[in-house]
Amino acid sequence: MKIDRKRLVEILSLGGYFILVYLCMQVFNVGEYDWMREPGSSVCSIPQDPDDTRDITAPLFLFFLGTPLLIAMVRDIICKDLFKAILYGLGLVVVIVYWWWSFWGQYSACTI
Repeated sequence: MKIDRKRLVEILSLGGYFILVYLCMQVFNVGEYDWMREPGSSVCSIPQDPDDTRDITAPLFLFFLGTPLLIAMVRDIICKDLFKAILYGLGLVVVIVYWWWSFWGQYSACTI
């Protein structure tokens, strides 16, 4: 199976975008008490952040990090490039799932 050079570039650029999204969410989703976590402990073992701004920062992150993929996907649907539309659609789904996990999913098992 021969992979076209343009498709390989698209896949690698999406991989680079995933790395950028991961780094941004790891840097900006740090809570005030995250330094208290010990190896093997969960997010439930640290005190809740009294100044929690996830309700403001989470939608902004989804807007700024998801919009480029949405625009690229719509552009490729209009241009009828099925491979790139599916690739960017899957990329958008991965970004949304990781966004949800970073801001709310990992805290969903904790009892308040």
